[in-house]
Amino acid sequence: MAIPTQPFEVAVEILSPSDSAQYLNRKCRMYSKWGIQHIFVFDPEDRTAQEWNHSKGCLETVDAMRFENGATTPVDRIWAELDSRAKRLDSLPTNLSARFRAISSCDRGCYAPGRAARKHD
Repeated sequence: MAIPTQPFEVAVEILSPSDSAQYLNRKCRMYSKWGIQHIFVFDPEDRTAQEWNHSKGCLETVDAMRFENGATTPVDRIWAELDSRAKRLDSLPTNLSARFRAISSCDRGCYAPGRAARKHD
């Protein structure tokens, strides 16, 4: 595996119950300092997304992920795809190996409630 020598273009964080607003803002500032252009935070409980505003130094609610090359992905489309994947995982036989079930649960992990970051705003 190669070690990156240039910043990634996109960072995506999924809000979790243990994330405080201070921690989240510190992490976004760190990503910004590293030169990451687009920093998104997704809140699975409210089913919203925010993007880091580099000039203001804060997160702002967005309705889509938009990029310089013209690519746009609406936030509600992302949630719909995650819902679809979760339904497929839930329909898997329960006798799958423990390892596969553990991997599958990681894919569903983004659905954990995450209100902590908003409580401190």
